[in-house]
Amino acid sequence: MSRMGPRSRHAGPMRLIEFLVAVCLCSIVASCQAPSQADGEPPVWSVQLEAEESVAILDAALTVTGELVPLGGQGVPEQPLPIRMRLDSDAIICGTRVSESTIHLMTYERKGEQDAYGVYGLAREKDKLVLDYPLAGDPINWEERDSRQALMYLLGLDGVSAADSKRLVERHDWLAEGLRVLFNAPHDAAKDLLEGTPARLLVIRVEIPSGVRPL
Repeated sequence: MSRMGPRSRHAGPMRLIEFLVAVCLCSIVASCQAPSQADGEPPVWSVQLEAEESVAILDAALTVTGELVPLGGQGVPEQPLPIRMRLDSDAIICGTRVSESTIHLMTYERKGEQDAYGVYGLAREKDKLVLDYPLAGDPINWEERDSRQALMYLLGLDGVSAADSKRLVERHDWLAEGLRVLFNAPHDAAKDLLEGTPARLLVIRVEIPSGVRPL
């Protein structure tokens, strides 16, 4: 009969530790592989409150297929924005879904040291504005105001104070390189998106990536 060697006093605790480590690793792997509950939820618009919560900011992007999606996100939210947009080779075409109030807007384009803007207004639901690309066409602007001053003035038209307008323009990259349209939607025009907030104005920034613009 063979004789068994002495059993280690630490074998039991060590096996227990190994078992617990294995359980933890399995749990981590399972949590990484299993989809979270949020994965199946539709995308939603996100608004950021500023200017003592009187102004809400919403960032969007125009896709190649002409849809508006959250900037940096994927998928089209079920809740529509109060504005419409599409592009053709020589124009930006904008419209509104509401008729309660005027939506002021500003087209802006910067390439290196060159920049240009245009200012417009959408007053009726059936309105369709065919707007020049700022650097390629002849946009309507205020000759006595540069782009920064024009944007501050545009915000002021919708009740934003001069001090808050200045802070908003300085804080956001609305005048950075690229092409975009900024819409000022008053509360009546964006009440569904502003529901539950004290904001009186929704600033919708729509980025137009270079690959989206028709040649």
